[in-house]
Order: sequence, then C-alpha cells, then structure tokens
Amino acid sequence: MNIRSLLKIGFGMALLAVLLTAVTYSMLRAQGAANPTSVAGRAARTEVREISATISNVELVGPIDLRLKQGDVASLKVRGEQRLLANIGTEQDGATLRIGSKGLLLHPRRPIEVELVLPSLSELVINGSGDSNVNGFNGEHLSVQLQGSGNLTFNGRYKNVEAGVHGSGDLNLNTGHGEKVMLEMIGSGAITSSGSCKELTAEVTGSGDLDAQHLATDKVVVTLQGSGTTNVFARQSADLTVKGTGNIRVFGNPSERNVSRSGSGGVSWVH
Repeated sequence: MNIRSLLKIGFGMALLAVLLTAVTYSMLRAQGAANPTSVAGRAARTEVREISATISNVELVGPIDLRLKQGDVASLKVRGEQRLLANIGTEQDGATLRIGSKGLLLHPRRPIEVELVLPSLSELVINGSGDSNVNGFNGEHLSVQLQGSGNLTFNGRYKNVEAGVHGSGDLNLNTGHGEKVMLEMIGSGAITSSGSCKELTAEVTGSGDLDAQHLATDKVVVTLQGSGTTNVFARQSADLTVKGTGNIRVFGNPSERNVSRSGSGGVSWVH
C-alpha cells in the first residue's frame, strides 16, 4: 500500500470522526444534554405544572427524588438544572400521573426533584434510583411498589395495605393502625414496617430483609425463601414457612405456632 492510499484512508477516518462528533452533539442537544458546563444551563430552576385534583395514582420512573404530601389543592413542581427540566415528563391519564425522564440526564450536579401535593393517594409505583418521601395520606386501601435501587419512606394511615420491593431498594413503611398488611420482598433490598394490624401476610424471596418487629399484629403468616432475615411481631398466632438458609425471628410470644421448614434456615421465638 503506497503513501497516497494511506493518506486517503487517514483522511476518510478523520472525516468520519468529525461526522460522528457532529451527530452525537446534535443528539445530546436534542436530549437537553449539550454544553454541560454552561452556567445558565447549570442554574437551578423550578417549573410549576398544571395537574388535576382527581389524581390518586402515581407512577415514577427514573433517577428522580419525589416529595409527595397530602393537601386539599393539587400542585406539581419540578426542580433541577435548567437544561434538564424539559427532559422530565409529567403526563396525566385519568386518575394516574406518570412522571419520568424523556431523554438523557447527563452529569447532573444537583438532584432532580418533583414536589407533588394531592388530596388522596391509593397507588404508588416507583421504578428508579431516587430517594422519595410520602406523608399525610389516609384511606381504605393502599398499594405501593418499589422497583430498582431507590429508597422510599412512607407515612400514612390505611386500613388495607399491599406493599412490595423488587430489587435492591429500601422501603420504610408506617401505615398506622389497620386491618390487613401484605408485604412482598423480592431481591436484595429491605422492608421496614411499623404500626399495627390484625393480619400480616409476608413473602420474602432472595437475600433481602424484612423487619416488621414494630408492626404489632394479631395473626402473622410468613413464607421465607432464600437467605434473608425476617422479624415479625405476633400477638396471637404465627404460621411460618422457611425454605432455604434464611431466618425468622418472632416477637410477641403468640400462643398458636405453626412452623414448616426445609433447608438450613431457622425460626426463633423472642420473649
């Protein structure tokens, strides 16, 4: 291969690199990520967006921190760097509000926060890596699902609660004095539950932990599969199934006890 051929190849590769750089810049600019060092683009801003008071279900996807509280007047604010606000989508579909990222969120120097006020809440689904807090709600039924690696602290008052963690996230749940609580832990995360109820049903699969020692319950039903640790408080009865290497600790000294065990896991009664 002669020098002229090598020069042609080198020129072609250089031209291709320039074109790829231009295309990448255009894509990043379209996604709101161009010029990340711009002072104006880095400035903190707050957007107020219109929502309806009929919303009672919230779905959140992405690395977004949610601050959700009960209030008579519904409101929605999105906070973050100016250049990224357009990439945070908020869409209402009937009684459901969907919050999520629409593009790339490159090199954020401050968290993206959504502050939401709603009159009522019956369902919350979070799939992401943000830190979320929910306060002040009450009602007949609540469903909470935490997926991914995020953290959620929930304080409210509900009669019937269904809550689950799928992944490595942490859920801290206080639902007051209720009738029935159903908890599901799948993965390596953790659930901490407090309050009181008549019946607790819990399923734990994987290496995750469930701490319901401070959820005073009349009747407890637990199925543990995996290597995690589960703590519960049973005042009257405890029906326990252990499959694997995990351990269950039961507080409250219940008079009715039923244990089914396979594997090297164990059950201990703490007085």
